[in-house]
Amino acid sequence: MQHGRRRFLTSMPLAAAAAAGQPLTALAAPAPAADATGAVPTTAYAFLRPAEAAFAEALARHMVPEDALTADGASLGIPAYIDRALGSAWGAGAHRYAPGPYAPGEAEQGDQSPLAPSGLFRAGTAAFDAWCAATAGAPFHALDADAREHALSRLQAGRAGWPSAVSEREYFRLIHDLVREGLFADPLDGGNRGKAGWRLLGHPGVVDFDAGTRRRYRHRPYRAEPLGLADLADGEPR
Repeated sequence: MQHGRRRFLTSMPLAAAAAAGQPLTALAAPAPAADATGAVPTTAYAFLRPAEAAFAEALARHMVPEDALTADGASLGIPAYIDRALGSAWGAGAHRYAPGPYAPGEAEQGDQSPLAPSGLFRAGTAAFDAWCAATAGAPFHALDADAREHALSRLQAGRAGWPSAVSEREYFRLIHDLVREGLFADPLDGGNRGKAGWRLLGHPGVVDFDAGTRRRYRHRPYRAEPLGLADLADGEPR
């Protein structure tokens, strides 16, 4: 499934890692090691386990492949965004009503899973990798591009048929949203490195339009170097 020259599967995403002065991908952790599946992530993560990190990196590269517009999604920091999001209070289900009852909902009602996002990701990724290994001979990160696309298309349609209580469609919605958010989030959150996602859209990032600027650019293109939260940390662009 292609969207222009970008691949997006669609029916058409801050803690120790952001320690002062460190690169956003640097973590005070030992070098990543392979797990039992042979998965070796290319960087260290706070939440993601080795197999999950290898999956997240492969997913980011597949959904956002390198082309003339941007680097691939892993190089843009999308896995780092996923790691931080799932390791956050949001990932743990903070402020989420969880007592139930649970019943299938309509698409517009959002996630109806009893699992917090981190639990849904962890259980869903294990089930998806096991299903890929059983049906295609290898976990997701070890498949070629065509096999990955086929597996994700089946997952999106709810036709994987994996032996898991985790909803295929809810899991797909979660990983799709995390990749999309990681491409367009503020770089301070780990993804959108170099503001590449914003540049792709012509989005100015964090800006404050005064009344004069709004009048001057009314019905005219507004083009400016995009600014992130870190650029305005002291209240003024750096």
